[in-house]
Amino acid sequence: MRSLQTIATVVTVCVATVAMLRLNARATRSPLRVSTLPYVNSQARYQLWLAGIAGLTCLVVGTMHPQNLRLFLSVGDVNAPANGVPIFGIKPGESWRSVGTSLSVFATLATTFVMFAPQRRHWRHIARILPYLPWVVLFALCNSFFEELIYRLGVLVPLAGTVHPSVVTLLSAVLFGLPHLRGMPSGLGGALMAGALGWLLARAVLETEGIAWAWGIHFLQDIPIYAAMILHSVRPRDVTRPVSYETHRTPPITFTTTHD
Repeated sequence: MRSLQTIATVVTVCVATVAMLRLNARATRSPLRVSTLPYVNSQARYQLWLAGIAGLTCLVVGTMHPQNLRLFLSVGDVNAPANGVPIFGIKPGESWRSVGTSLSVFATLATTFVMFAPQRRHWRHIARILPYLPWVVLFALCNSFFEELIYRLGVLVPLAGTVHPSVVTLLSAVLFGLPHLRGMPSGLGGALMAGALGWLLARAVLETEGIAWAWGIHFLQDIPIYAAMILHSVRPRDVTRPVSYETHRTPPITFTTTHD
């Protein structure tokens, strides 16, 4: 029974991931227009579709363990003690208020560097992001919440309490990391970064019995990602190929260092 539930969980999250990967065409064809910037329009359509996928995922896993869905789909205890993770400097019994704050700062700094370092010569255009900051915040809020529903609750709800926590958190990390091979951050490095973050966020949900810290930390990572993508979209035409959109944000973007 436990094996079947694990398989059903993996299949559910994988189906949701494949659906996310196929959203590009539908988002492009949708008539919805909310901005003069094509990237904003595509992301607005994408988030609407993603909301449906996340909702269906919760509906499916909620039938497996409705009590866990109600438990994890709450704020939880933001001061709960954390289990020790020496490699990340987390001490046994340390409050998640302290752990979450530190993780928010260092992870966001790392994501900002990864996203903006390749665009060094375009930093002079940074002010072009300002009119789109409300979209950056809205997309980050929505995307982080929907992905937490899919990759954290989609795994933890059906398996927590029946499968060992180390297996559950590892599964969440792998399922979240693999799509980033073609996501953003991209490549093997991006997948490893996303997997490590996913593992920590899964632990946050389990240990605090709520989604608050996981959603908050994920939201902060999405802000520099969306800001960088909008900067890429509004700067002068010096890219080698058009932007395309896959996974939870976009597939790898070519931040070219030469003019066409």
